[in-house]
Amino acid sequence: MMKLMMFTLVIVVSTCGIFSWAQEPVPATNIQPSNPTPPGNIAPSVSAVPSAPTADGATAAATNSTDTYSYDPTGKRDPFRPEEEKEVLVEDSSGAVVKRSEGPAPLAPRELDPLEAFDLSQLKVSAIIWDVKNPRALLRDPNGGTHTVRLKSRLGRRNGFVVAIREGEIVAVEYDVESDQWVKSFKVLELR
Repeated sequence: MMKLMMFTLVIVVSTCGIFSWAQEPVPATNIQPSNPTPPGNIAPSVSAVPSAPTADGATAAATNSTDTYSYDPTGKRDPFRPEEEKEVLVEDSSGAVVKRSEGPAPLAPRELDPLEAFDLSQLKVSAIIWDVKNPRALLRDPNGGTHTVRLKSRLGRRNGFVVAIREGEIVAVEYDVESDQWVKSFKVLELR
């Protein structure tokens, strides 16, 4: 049995090419294509295309496949820069409508949610369900009404919305105008 295994090992090793140093390498110059001419049903290569005459009477050589593409960015926006911000109408602290060119575009007119009638400081967190797929919280407004909020629920007078609901707190973001700039501020409403 041992002899059979040794014999099989010798045959496997000798056919696998492990002892390839004993063989003479074949020089690359001796390699020739077996059929240097393509068969008749293959289309001619680019170099076989006749030259096209140009306006001054000279003939231009056909382009080959190694030509590079040249991109002209004229009239196109840079895809790696943020889109230009549009002019927006903003109501400042005195109630006057002012044109601003910075900040997010104005929201389309829509019906406000009930919680958008109150400042965030007026809302109280009554209950939170946070360790689930869709976390929710129960808020109480100053009038005694209760409202259920989820992620992305709108609340507050300054275009606020819920960005996180965690154990014991809700995180909301609001946008405000200070010194002719949009300012994003985060507010944390804690469970009491």
